Amino acid sequence: MVYLVGAGPGDPGLITVRGLECLARAEVVVADRLVSAALLERVPAGCELVVRGSRRELNQEAIHRLLVERASAGKVVVRLKGGDPFIFGRGGEEAEVLAAAHIPFMVVPGVTAALGMSACAGIPLTQRGVAAGVVLATGHEMEEGDTLELDWHTLADSALTAVLYMSVGRIESTLGRLMAAGRDPATPAAVVVHGSLPTQRVVRGTIRDLATRAREAGVQPPALVVVAEVVRRSQAIAWFEQRPLAGKRLLVLAEREEIRTLDELGLSVEWVAPFEFELQPDALVPAVREIGRYGAVAFTSRRSVQAFAQALDRAGLDGRALAGCKIACLAGGTGEALFRELRLRAELTASDGGRALGQAILDAGIRTRVLFPRAAGGRKELPDLLAAAGVPVDRIDCYLSRPRQEALASIAKTQRDRPFDAIAFASPRGVAELFAQLDGGLGSALVGAIGKTTEQALRERSVSSVIVPEQPSVPRLVEQLVEALRSR
Repeated sequence: MVYLVGAGPGDPGLITVRGLECLARAEVVVADRLVSAALLERVPAGCELVVRGSRRELNQEAIHRLLVERASAGKVVVRLKGGDPFIFGRGGEEAEVLAAAHIPFMVVPGVTAALGMSACAGIPLTQRGVAAGVVLATGHEMEEGDTLELDWHTLADSALTAVLYMSVGRIESTLGRLMAAGRDPATPAAVVVHGSLPTQRVVRGTIRDLATRAREAGVQPPALVVVAEVVRRSQAIAWFEQRPLAGKRLLVLAEREEIRTLDELGLSVEWVAPFEFELQPDALVPAVREIGRYGAVAFTSRRSVQAFAQALDRAGLDGRALAGCKIACLAGGTGEALFRELRLRAELTASDGGRALGQAILDAGIRTRVLFPRAAGGRKELPDLLAAAGVPVDRIDCYLSRPRQEALASIAKTQRDRPFDAIAFASPRGVAELFAQLDGGLGSALVGAIGKTTEQALRERSVSSVIVPEQPSVPRLVEQLVEALRSR
C-alpha cells in the first residue's frame, strides 16, 4: 500500500489525523524537502526515510520508481507531500503510475498552501460582497512540451481572489500580465512568505507596486502571491503576528512533549533530543530475580525505569516483586515514568539530582544494599555518597546514551546564525555536548535548567543567570521560560 499524504503548508500541527496514522505505520517514507522536520521526527524507528532534495538524483521519475519498487517489495509506503497531494503537488502523476503498476494506494488530503498560508496571513479568500470565488494557479514556467496556457482574463476577474503558487521568482512579469489582462493596478495584493511557520512574513501592496516591495523586502521562496480586494482586510485581522510571543524562538534540549499553549502564544519551539538511547534490560535481570537482597532501588532517569520494567518482564515478574524494597526516585519525569511503566510511586524522592536522592536514602535509615540502575558511564554522586556512608551499592549499566552529533552541530550553527531567545537544558550532559559545539556562548538568551545539577553545569560555563523550576520537569521548565519571555 502507498499512502499519498498531504503534510500541510508548513506548520506540523496542520497535518490531518489520518495523515499521522499513516505515518505511524510506515515502513518507507518519501518526503518533500519542505516537509517539517518535526513531522519527520514522527517517522517510526527503523523506517527508511528518503527526503527529496538530500539526494540530487531523486527527480520525479526516480520517485515514481522508488514508490513502485518499495511497494512491490511488500512495504507500507508513505509519500509525504507539502500542502495537498493533488494541488500542484504532482500527486495525480504519482497516483497514475501506481495505478498502472496495479499497486493499491490511498490519497490523504492535506491543507494546501492557498488555504493554510492565507488563513495565517489573515486573508479570507472569500468574503460576502467582496470576493465571490477563488482561482488557484501557478506562475511557474511550464515544462518543455507542455502546451497549457493560463487564462489570464479569468485571473483578472475582480470578483475572484487569485492565488498564485510558485510565482515569486517571476512576480514582476506575472503581475504585469494580470494588469495587461485587465485587472485594476490598484487591486490590493500580498506575498505570504513561510506561511504558517514562525518565520512567516507578509508583504502587502497593490498589483502595481508589490513586485518592488517584495524585492526590497528580500522575499525568497517558498512564498505565495494573493491578489484580491480581501487583502485589504488582512491588516485588521492579522492574528498570526499579534500573538504575544510571535517571532520568539525557544530551544528545548529534550525529547518532545505536548505543551499546547505555546501555539496560542506564537512561540516557535524547536525540540532537539541531544542523545539517542539503547536499553539493555538483560543486564538487570539477575539483580531483579534477587530483588529481595536489596533494601532500596534508586532511579535517576526515565531510561533506567524503562530498562528496569523490561527486566522485570523478562524475569517473569511485575511491580509486586518490589513489595519489600524501598523505591527512591527523582521527582519530575523519572517519577512520571515510574508510574507510567509500573504503576508505582516512590517512597523516597528528591528534586536536586542524584546526590540529593542518595541523601534521602541515608536520611530514611537505609543501610542495606542498594540497587542503582544507570546509564553506562553515568554520574557517580549517588553511589559515591552511599558508599562513603558504608552502604553497599550495585551499580548496573542498563542503557547506553550516545550524543546526536549531527543534530547538535546543526543547533550550534543555528544559534550562531540566528540566536534563540531562550534555551532549556534537561541534563548536565546536554549542556556539555552543546557547549562543545558552540564557538561562543548563548548570547542574550534566557537560559533554563531542569534541576540544580544542570544549573551547576551551566554556571561552570559562565552562564550566571539560570531559571530553575521548583518541580524538575520539562513542561514546568518550559512554562517558566515562557513566563520570563513574556515579562521581558
